[in-house]
Amino acid sequence: MDKALASGACDVSSILAGGANIKYDLNDMSTPDSNIDGVFAKNLFSAKDFSGELKKTLPGKIYRLLRKVGHIADDNNVRVYLAGGFVRDLISGGRNFDMDIVAEGDAITFAPVLARQLKATLQLYPRFKTATLKLQDDLRIDLASARTEYYAHAGALPEVRLSSLRDDLCRRDFTINTLAVSLNKKFFGKLVDFFNGQKDIKDKKIKVLHDLSFIEDPTRIFRAVRLEQRLGFRIDKHTKSLLKAAVDLKMFDRLSKGRIADELKLLLSEPSPAKVIRRMEQLHKLKFLHSRIKYNRRMKNYLVSAQKILHWHKTNLPQYPIQGWLVYLLAITDELKFRAAGEFYAGLGLKRSECRCLMSCKRYGKEAIASLQKVKLSCPSKIYKILKPLSEEAVLFLAVKYGERNLREFFMKFLKKYAKIKLRITGDDIKKLNLRPGPEFRNILEYILWAKIDGQVKSKKDELALAGKYISRLRN
Repeated sequence: MDKALASGACDVSSILAGGANIKYDLNDMSTPDSNIDGVFAKNLFSAKDFSGELKKTLPGKIYRLLRKVGHIADDNNVRVYLAGGFVRDLISGGRNFDMDIVAEGDAITFAPVLARQLKATLQLYPRFKTATLKLQDDLRIDLASARTEYYAHAGALPEVRLSSLRDDLCRRDFTINTLAVSLNKKFFGKLVDFFNGQKDIKDKKIKVLHDLSFIEDPTRIFRAVRLEQRLGFRIDKHTKSLLKAAVDLKMFDRLSKGRIADELKLLLSEPSPAKVIRRMEQLHKLKFLHSRIKYNRRMKNYLVSAQKILHWHKTNLPQYPIQGWLVYLLAITDELKFRAAGEFYAGLGLKRSECRCLMSCKRYGKEAIASLQKVKLSCPSKIYKILKPLSEEAVLFLAVKYGERNLREFFMKFLKKYAKIKLRITGDDIKKLNLRPGPEFRNILEYILWAKIDGQVKSKKDELALAGKYISRLRN
């Protein structure tokens, strides 16, 4: 690729003139230098020493772990660096213990050595030259080879090859994510800042490294908005113009639905998805998802209410984790009819279980609301029968959508109490009552469960007694 293009001296629309066969080589942007002492000699390291901040800010076990990683790397002649969000948040005052470590050299070779000495389980990803180490206390290290990337066409997954730290940082999405901290003993805590990332963190700006950033990888559009809203930063003027140009050039169309789904899931898992969706709408609308998905006051209210409902669930039912992002997705797609919604969810490449969860709301939601309006709160088993066909995420969305109709307590009672009630007896206990296995087993167990939900039975003895009465009636 022409170096003038890499430096940003171009109109991004001209890049697409050659269609999908254009190749991007980010190596043109950098000046490789894998010798760390040479890098210091050229003053490419910041004068600031972050070793003190590491020791002061990090929990002791993480600080000691990083020192140990550096020592193991020294013993194996490998240069290792903390990089990305960990360093960004260390500088900005955030709290982020996701350890992304870059190794100059082949991480696939170094990872087993590191895992053995840290007593960690290891997962290797040879295609991308990366590895994941899982340690005790739920600690995790993502280890990657310093590499450069090639994009066969806009929106494609990258092809990688081993390279220098500078090349690796050069391929990052935004300047605030290009910082690295050395872990080797000689230079432990020294900061690498080739692209003025510290200044952009201080100025609270989201900036791409070059003008082709959103062209080579349109998912960075999602990440720009997520970071902006999570960190309280702002996308800078030039980056915003590049983002909008990429959207106008329909770069989203070059992404697979699966990649869009992955980014959408991350976006809806942010602390405040309502803010992120609103910002996405401001920058480029939401029609790239579906022509009928439009941000309006109703969607805004649903997203804000969903955040409150999910907080309630996390506070009151922490032992029953759910997929909160699905609740937000239901809010976004509420105006899609049954068939259109099914096609949209399937087109995103969601898991079958996720599609079932979402479609239960489309299939049973309206019917459930109509039925709830005819029952009393004092009839627990009837509430259970109405809401049981719905996933918990669907029930939470119905609480969002219909909470103003004096129905919220129905949903809360179901989620907090009725849905959690289980029988102590099983089919084996029914067999012992001299009833042959068959379809009636299910009817008996449902009947006893409804009685238990209504408070008519409490102990296993009560359940067995009621089962016996039910069977007696069958035989008579």
